Amino acid sequence: MADIKQELDLEEQDEPAGKAGACESLSARLSGRKSQIEVGLGGVAQMTLGIIWYTIEARYLLAMALQISSELPRWKLETAETENARLELRRTMQTLLSQARDEFRRLQADLMHREEVDWLDKLGQRLLRNCFFEIAHTYYLLAGYSIGLGSENYDKAIVAYGSATNKYPRDPQVLLAYLQMANCYDRLGKPADARSMLEQAKVILKQMPDDVFASPTTNWTKQQWQ
Repeated sequence: MADIKQELDLEEQDEPAGKAGACESLSARLSGRKSQIEVGLGGVAQMTLGIIWYTIEARYLLAMALQISSELPRWKLETAETENARLELRRTMQTLLSQARDEFRRLQADLMHREEVDWLDKLGQRLLRNCFFEIAHTYYLLAGYSIGLGSENYDKAIVAYGSATNKYPRDPQVLLAYLQMANCYDRLGKPADARSMLEQAKVILKQMPDDVFASPTTNWTKQQWQ
C-alpha cells in the first residue's frame, strides 16, 4: 500500500486531470489486489478442505486400528492358562472395541451431517458407508467377547446391520449383514429369526444384478455367494 500512497501524494500537486488519472490508476491497482486476495482465499479454502478430509480419513483409520488391535488379545485368549488371564484379555478387547465403536459413531455422525448439506465427496461417501457396516461389525465382536453384555450387544448389532442394509440396499455387503444378523439371532436363542434372515439374504441375492458384484466392496461374484 506504500507505493499507492506515494502515487497519490505526487498526484495531489498536479492538475485535476492528473488526479483523475491517479484515481483510475488506484482503481486498477485495487482491482488487481482484490483479484489476488480472492485467489489467495480460494487457495486457503482448498487447503482447509484438504486438511478436513485428511483429518476425517485419519479418524476412520484410527477406528479401524482400534478394531484390528483387538485381535491380538483375542489370539492370546486361545492359549491363556488361567481364568484371571482370560478375564484380563477380554477386558482389553472390550476396551479396544468400545473405543473403535465410539470413533466410528462420531465419524458417522459428522459425515451424515455433511451429507445433509450436500458436502460429501466420493471419499466421504465411501467412509460413511464403511462406518455403517463397521459399527454393526464392532457391536457383533463386542457381543462375543464383552463381559456381561453379550445379548445387549447382539441386539445392537442387529439394529446397526439393519440400518446399514436400509441405507445401502444395493451394496453386496448387505448379504454379509444378513448372515451376521442370522448369527446374532442364533446366539440369542432365536432360530426362527435366524432362518428368516437367511431366507431374506437368498431373496436379495436373486434380486441383485450381476454388475453390483463388480464393486470393489466385495471379492465374491454372484455365483460364489450362491
